[in-house]
Amino acid sequence: MGYVSERAAPSLLLLEEIEDAEDEDIIQRELVKVTIIKSRIIRAIPKDGAMSDFVIDSFRQELNAITKGLADWMTLGALLTSKKPTPLRRIIMYFHLFFLSAMMLLYRRAMVVPTNPPATRTANITIAVREGLIAAKLAAKILALMRKEGTVVQLCWLCIYSSYTAGIIVIQAAVQKILNGHPDVTWIADLTLVNVSVDVLEYCAEIDPVAAQLSSTLSTYLKALQRIKDFKLSTNLWDNIDEGENVDYLFTVSEGTSTLEMAARDLRRLIQYPFGTVLELIPEGGPPAPDSQATLISWMEAAVGAPQEWTWELQNCSQQEDGIKTKTMKSACQMGDVMANISPGNFLPMGERPWSTWTTPNYM
Repeated sequence: MGYVSERAAPSLLLLEEIEDAEDEDIIQRELVKVTIIKSRIIRAIPKDGAMSDFVIDSFRQELNAITKGLADWMTLGALLTSKKPTPLRRIIMYFHLFFLSAMMLLYRRAMVVPTNPPATRTANITIAVREGLIAAKLAAKILALMRKEGTVVQLCWLCIYSSYTAGIIVIQAAVQKILNGHPDVTWIADLTLVNVSVDVLEYCAEIDPVAAQLSSTLSTYLKALQRIKDFKLSTNLWDNIDEGENVDYLFTVSEGTSTLEMAARDLRRLIQYPFGTVLELIPEGGPPAPDSQATLISWMEAAVGAPQEWTWELQNCSQQEDGIKTKTMKSACQMGDVMANISPGNFLPMGERPWSTWTTPNYM
C-alpha cells in the first residue's frame, strides 16, 4: 500500500512494482490508505478537541498526496464526468465520500482552534478550513449523484453521517455569508447543496431512526433560513463550487439575538459537538447520541474503520448543558481497536505506477 511504520527502517524494505493489478485492488489500496490516515487523525486529537495547526496541516498534506497519486480513472473529475459501469463506479463514489469525510474531520478540528483576534489565525488553519468547506460541498455533490443513480445505502453510516456533517458545514457557511453581506447567489448555491443532504437523510430515515434525528436537526435550520430570506434553490448543483482565498467570514461570531445570529452560533456548536449540544433555536438541543452498539454498521464500513470514528464522535463530541460530555457505550466492533493500535508511520511516494508492494531483502 505504500505505508511504512515509523518503527521500521526504510533500508529493510524494497518497493516492487506489480503490472497486473485489478482496478478493484487499486481502489482497495487507496481506501486503506485513507483509513490509516483517518485513524491517526482521531488518535492525534487531544481531549479538548483543539489540534495544533501544524498537526492539522501535516494530515491535510498527506490526504492531498493521495489525491495527487490517484490513477486518472479513479479521480473525482473522472467520476463526475464519466459513466463507468457499476459496481466499480459505486465503489469509487464511496471511496471519495470516505476521503472527503477525512477532510471534513480536519475542518471541524480547525474550527475548534481559537482564532480571535484574526491576526492569530495561521495560514495552515485558513487553508484547512477552506479545503474542508470545499470537501463538504463535493461530498454533497457526490451524494446527489449517488441518489440519482440509486447507490445510496439507507443503512450506511458513511452515507448518513457524511450527509449530516456536510450539511452542517455548508449551511453554517451560508449563514455566515448572509450575515457578512455576501451576494445572494453564493449562499443560495450553498443551501441548494444542504437540501441534497436533507434529501439523503430523509431517504435513510425511512428505515434508520438516527438518520431521522439528524435530518430533523438540519431541516430546522434550512427552514428557518427559508422563512427569513424566502429564497428559491438553484437548479444547478455546480454553481459556486469553489471558495475564495479569504474565508475570514467563517470565523466571525455574532453576539446578537436575531434568528440568523442564533443559527450561526448553533451551527458552529454542531460542527464541534454534533450530539447532545445545547442550542438556541432548538430548545431540546441537538440530536441525542445513539447507542453505538445499536447503530447499524455494515461489514464494509467496519473494514474501513468507520466504527472507530463513530465511537470517537459519541465519546467526545457530545456536550450537555453543564458542559459534561455524555457517556456512551463502546463499540463492539474490533476493527476500531485494530486501527487504533497501528504504529504511526507515513505513506511514501509510489512512483508513476499505481500498484506496488513491500517485500524484505530476503525475497530479492
